[in-house]
Amino acid sequence: MPTYEYNCKSCGANFEVFIKSADKNSVTCPECRSRSLQEVYKFNLNKGSSPASACDICPSAQGGMG
Repeated sequence: MPTYEYNCKSCGANFEVFIKSADKNSVTCPECRSRSLQEVYKFNLNKGSSPASACDICPSAQGGMG
């Protein structure tokens, strides 16, 4: 099961839940019980590589743009 991070639009709380994808629509804020939530998306661009090599594929790093 994946972990999802949410931001409550009502009270501003940030929290994570460990649930099945199918249950994503039943999440409520643990602080105010609101269902007005926004999922927080995180991107790990450096997964499995060092920060210096992460941009080796960028066109600007190869002198292709700019």
